[in-house]
Amino acid sequence: MPIIQIDGPECSGKSTIASVLEHDHGARVRHWGPVDPDDRVYSVPMEQDIMSGDLVVWDRSWAAEHVYASLLKRDRRLADDPWLGEWIHGRAVRTVGVQCILLGPSSLALDVLRDKSEVAELPVDAGVERVCFALYGERFGYLTIENDHTKEEAERWADVLYTSARDTHALAKLNPPGYCGPPNANVVFVGERKADHGTIPGSWLPFTSRLGTMLGRDLGDFALRCGWTNAQDYPPQLLRNVPCLVALGQVAAKWVDHYVHPTMEYWVLDHPGYIYRWGKQSKRMAKHRDALETIVQRWQGHTTKEVE
Repeated sequence: MPIIQIDGPECSGKSTIASVLEHDHGARVRHWGPVDPDDRVYSVPMEQDIMSGDLVVWDRSWAAEHVYASLLKRDRRLADDPWLGEWIHGRAVRTVGVQCILLGPSSLALDVLRDKSEVAELPVDAGVERVCFALYGERFGYLTIENDHTKEEAERWADVLYTSARDTHALAKLNPPGYCGPPNANVVFVGERKADHGTIPGSWLPFTSRLGTMLGRDLGDFALRCGWTNAQDYPPQLLRNVPCLVALGQVAAKWVDHYVHPTMEYWVLDHPGYIYRWGKQSKRMAKHRDALETIVQRWQGHTTKEVE
């Protein structure tokens, strides 16, 4: 079932909308505060929630972990690296649900609401906090909402989030970790197999090995708009209509050649292990990055393919 991820400044209405989703749509809600030791604690609950069959709302997540680590100078790995949170965790939500930033009506309104709140005062400026969340949402393509604090407004946005998450989930043909990224991505990368060692702590999605993540970083934010899977992990017939398919390594290429006929564009690139372990100073690395740049330039203006 869908995941609805809600983040935003303190007193912006997250828990209120989560409560409406719970009572009106039967959602189960996870409320997150500061986590220890860091964002890696999100992975197991996220996997459990996706596999549970429940509609689940996440009230705060890795977006807040980045914003508050940055503002409060906390020693967290996402403090200066928000992309990593989206790579490790966010791609799962993009597959089956919706990501949302609630900003509240204004910085002044947030200040007033905090003065009335019984919650301990958060030692950050409400205006700066609001801007940080807005920039985060803009960068990573979250649904960003300037919501009023009224019952009618909460019910309206709860309905919007529920419908959006349900529609995304309906497109998903396979849950993570078999596939992650937008279910109707224009560009899908196919690897040899899921790494069973050398992965980033707390990771469980495809291409979260150290070398696979280096590939993602070379693609930048565009990587979050792509699909990611491995040979044998995704029904091959569902890949035949992908506008741009990228096989990484000869094993993946043979699987694609045998089971998936090339689509609009079909690329074969070297395996990330070969490129990033041994090819850093070689012409092969330059050729690899040129190919990635070409793919990005060709497809960055297209978010997802049109659904027939």
